[in-house]
Amino acid sequence: MKFHLLLAVLFLGNISFATAQKYWNKGNEAYENEDYRKALKYYYKARAGNMNNAALASNIAYCKLQLEDYIGALVEYNVAIKNDDSDPEDYYYRAEVNLNLKDYKSALSDINRAIKLEPDDEYYYALRAEIKLETNDYAGALSDQQKAVQLNLGKKN
Repeated sequence: MKFHLLLAVLFLGNISFATAQKYWNKGNEAYENEDYRKALKYYYKARAGNMNNAALASNIAYCKLQLEDYIGALVEYNVAIKNDDSDPEDYYYRAEVNLNLKDYKSALSDINRAIKLEPDDEYYYALRAEIKLETNDYAGALSDQQKAVQLNLGKKN
């Protein structure tokens, strides 16, 4: 059994970058079609081809989030942020994961980082309002909700 597993790992670890790129593209197609289980299958194959970057980890994390595998999503968002700490969406979604895990302190820290990186996104303020509601910071939640509405209205004008 261990021998077969070792052979599988060696085989998968030796796929070419071009093949890994094909798996990445197929994963992205499934991702766009919201077939997250299928996307994960292809993304894992791409990773086996030494394609291991922030975008891949971020996509894997989002798939896991959509499948409500919050621990798996958290692990992958940690990898994505470690590889590229400048993407506010990774912080936003990791905040959402932490909110689902009821780790409000981490959720608030992540959403604050997202807002710092992209201060004009109404969704970030709306999520921060939700986190603040969970921690009984009603005044802060109201302020953030008002900011979200203000930003949304500003985009429509």
